[in-house]
Amino acid sequence: MKLSTIAAWLLAALFALAGGLKLSDPAAFAVDIGNYRLVPVPAAAALALWLPWFELTLAGALLLPRWRREAAVLTGGLLLVFCVALLSVMWRGIDLECGCFGRENPVAPAWALARNCALLVLAALAARGQGWVTLKDTR
Repeated sequence: MKLSTIAAWLLAALFALAGGLKLSDPAAFAVDIGNYRLVPVPAAAALALWLPWFELTLAGALLLPRWRREAAVLTGGLLLVFCVALLSVMWRGIDLECGCFGRENPVAPAWALARNCALLVLAALAARGQGWVTLKDTR
């Protein structure tokens, strides 16, 4: 099995989980977005409704070989946006929990940034796809 496939599956699982948890309480997620102080309240509310569905769509596309590369690139782009937002709150000294996996799983911005950097590596592996590293079947 290809390492890129494993990376895509892991990303898909995490993004499906994150999207699903955010969908369970969009009002709380809107507050989490607002705590970053990067967008006005109406935009935070719109993002709270839109972003979980986008994450779920990316998760599904990562599972489909035909769309995997494009989904991985979009996932990497989204992760970069998340990293910039986290760096922004860290730079401005704003104390918050990231909201990445809902209110039940709070994480400090520094840990969320480290996690997102690791996920960026997975996105790069998933996007690389064809002809890179494979794991040999020992059967």
